[in-house]
Amino acid sequence: MRRLLATVILLSAAAVPGQALKVIPQARPSAARHSVRQQGFEGTWLAEIVTPGNHVRVVLRIFGQDALLSDSATVEALQATSDGTRLQLDLSDPPATFEGELQPEGSQIVGKWTQDGDDCWLVFRRA
Repeated sequence: MRRLLATVILLSAAAVPGQALKVIPQARPSAARHSVRQQGFEGTWLAEIVTPGNHVRVVLRIFGQDALLSDSATVEALQATSDGTRLQLDLSDPPATFEGELQPEGSQIVGKWTQDGDDCWLVFRRA
């Protein structure tokens, strides 16, 4: 968890306000996978990473098969894929993944963030 937070803080130091974003194109999904739009994942989601002495608010915006993840100063492009009610987000630099499930009421995605071999649970709530 500390490593994740350190990476978020390091990324935020390098961010430039108003910087143009390049969305990472996604490889064509298999027939078993569905559009995130079809599954109800599109939109804006909020989560908070809280550790002793640190509090980071994270915003996830999903559109089509792409997504943007940001904190107060950093914006990173992600690849978003879904299989039923399950969502997977892949960040290329630094390498990280989120695997979560859309809850039946459609207002939360609960899952696990993995980065540098460390895992933490994360709950995204629809904004």
